Amino acid sequence: MSSTVAVQRKVVELPALRIDQQGTGLYLTSLRAGDLVNGMTQVDAWTPTNREGYQRMPVKARFRKIAQYALGKEGGRPILPQAVVLNAREAGVLEFQDSGAGFGRLRILRDATLWEVDGQHRLGGMRYAVEQNPDFKDYPVPVVITEGLERLDEAVRVADDCIEKAPRELGCRRLRMLALAELGRLDEARQEAASTLERARREIESQLEKERELAVAEVATVARQMASKILGRNVA
Repeated sequence: MSSTVAVQRKVVELPALRIDQQGTGLYLTSLRAGDLVNGMTQVDAWTPTNREGYQRMPVKARFRKIAQYALGKEGGRPILPQAVVLNAREAGVLEFQDSGAGFGRLRILRDATLWEVDGQHRLGGMRYAVEQNPDFKDYPVPVVITEGLERLDEAVRVADDCIEKAPRELGCRRLRMLALAELGRLDEARQEAASTLERARREIESQLEKERELAVAEVATVARQMASKILGRNVA
């Protein structure tokens, strides 16, 4: 006779507000800085061993700078009001008990992974701050947790944010185009490809024009130097 032992998985329970956007659940809540130290959140960065990653590797110097600010070592009131965006890709990671009007209790499996869609440097800064000062573990970090987005959906979101911050960065547009194509949103991918090609063409033309201007200026400078030498006086 066999018996099955149920394993009780640990959870983090938080007050939260649930919002539905086009069928996707969003939860507005906060995590403690100490919750971030145990690997609850991860960034899906490209590395030689994670070739499907879509984020750039975080810059650790920015972790230290944010930690210094949050610990109050740079003057001013150390507040970070902007929410970071996390995503629970797997089903069953989140459980929400609604108490009415979208307010309730959000339960998150502690051994689950919440993927860092936006705010990886702030999160890294929180972890660094806790390492420097364990008393910082209760610092509240505003978060928005999305439920059920695929990795490619995350990539589109990151690319959109990248384009908004750096509209001339062609790498951001390439990421968005590839993610849209993989998601089967081909019309949008074609539009992005056409827009990216046109932007690249303008960038090339602009660079060539700058190079032409520099070449003309250099030739003019050499010509003036030669004329001055021949005439024995400065030629403007």
